Amino acid sequence: GKEFWFCFPNHIPSGTNGSMSIWITSDRASSGTIVMSNGTFSTTFTVAANGITSVDIPYNLAHISNAESGTVIKKSLKISVNPGQPEIVAYAQQYGNARSAATLLLPTTVLGRKYRAASYTYVGISSGGQNSMSQFQVIATKPNTEVKVTPFSNGTAGTPFTITLPLAGD
Repeated sequence: GKEFWFCFPNHIPSGTNGSMSIWITSDRASSGTIVMSNGTFSTTFTVAANGITSVDIPYNLAHISNAESGTVIKKSLKISVNPGQPEIVAYAQQYGNARSAATLLLPTTVLGRKYRAASYTYVGISSGGQNSMSQFQVIATKPNTEVKVTPFSNGTAGTPFTITLPLAGD
């Protein structure tokens, strides 16, 4: 793809703060930018044909904590391929000592309109000094994105609610 939006949700590393990286690959040489929506981080990348490149993302700028849950925050990142450059494949990874989480990033051209978030019942178990919680993230790819959330519990729909994200990257 040529454009990707993503974020780094809470991940409890074993030990000190974790690390966050973007892995970019392509079968043809390409280049582009990675920019955080709040303006605190920006970098460029280049990837050789059939190569892979890693970009470290500052933990203190991009990590989303449990305390930020339920709020519109500006910690999303946008990967953009430079005009005229070939498409890329991108992965996000966060890790710390013995724990790791990674995901394949979907380009904006293939995003759908309906998603389900599978989760678990929160029981207040503390892990690594933080409470473990189910979570999901939504990032607007265009201004004034409306997101309708319908919570379910044991197969029964709860009361739907709508969140408006005023800016791309919210």
